[in-house]
Amino acid sequence: MNREIQKERRASETQQTVRIENALLLARKTMPGTGKYLTMLLAALAFFLLFSGIRIDRNIRAEQALPCEITAAAEQTGISSSMLSLAGQIPGVEAVSLTDTMEAALRYEDYQAAVLLRSLDSAVLEGEWLCGSAYPDETAMPYLVLNEAALYAFRNAKKAKLEAPEQLSWTELELTLQNGNDHETVIRVSGVLHDGAEDARAYLSTAQLRNLKSEAGMETAEGQLWLRMANAGARADVVHALSDLSLTADENDDRQEEWNRQEERRNLYLGTGAAVLFAAAGMMAAQEKYRRDRLHPACELLDMEGIPDPVLRRIAWLRWGILVLVSMLLGAAGAVIYQWITA
Repeated sequence: MNREIQKERRASETQQTVRIENALLLARKTMPGTGKYLTMLLAALAFFLLFSGIRIDRNIRAEQALPCEITAAAEQTGISSSMLSLAGQIPGVEAVSLTDTMEAALRYEDYQAAVLLRSLDSAVLEGEWLCGSAYPDETAMPYLVLNEAALYAFRNAKKAKLEAPEQLSWTELELTLQNGNDHETVIRVSGVLHDGAEDARAYLSTAQLRNLKSEAGMETAEGQLWLRMANAGARADVVHALSDLSLTADENDDRQEEWNRQEERRNLYLGTGAAVLFAAAGMMAAQEKYRRDRLHPACELLDMEGIPDPVLRRIAWLRWGILVLVSMLLGAAGAVIYQWITA
């Protein structure tokens, strides 16, 4: 009894396997020859354009999600405490501080680094502290905070880099600061900060920078404001809000112009890709109608004239599913190659 059941089960499995093989063969046999390749090329082109547009959109969103810093200046009068408070309440602004800048050179033994000195309140410094901590806002001894990029900016007279700067105990060293007027000041490092900036920077308190400029006979800038935003995508709105406070951002909005150009490319790729995909779908529908005239002879050839309609529909889905899958793979491969070439 059990043997008969096993024989029937094996026979049923064999019959099912044969029907699946016949269905695959039928799907391949009933695919129009020239039309399927043209449809595949159109679909591959559509997916290439769509994937490229999606990639551009992801790049834009990733760049706009990064933190952003800008400085603004008062148009006529200085920056009052109420103006400073209102600027900190602008949506998207994380921190504000009065600021001033000065280009200077830091010297350690035979090595020297050109850095941008920026005065900020110690409370707004943000990042990973590699060593030390923020400087005290009120102190007689001048302190500064180096960013990580400044450590690798030190060069000697032969342009050789400082060896293993991350291993030095910077908080125990004394550096010599030299400004454009050749005025030198001994200064200490209170900490090293990984702030994500690629240029060499040094931060210090507003009072200390004013003292350094005064000792060097340089004028101090009044009415400058520094702002840090949670993401760069909010920059345009923040600049507009600052203009309502009679503050003018002094950086050119180059990134916004680049985003606008990328958004135009994204819209072109997505729109064209959708149109080409719609055309490919229309060709699929036309070829499916043409296929129906050849379906029944193919069924008779494969001894499948009794195949039910639901199975025939599954065969059609299988046939076009294979075509769409191959087209997606071709389009994705093309998009990856295009990104690699244009990177």
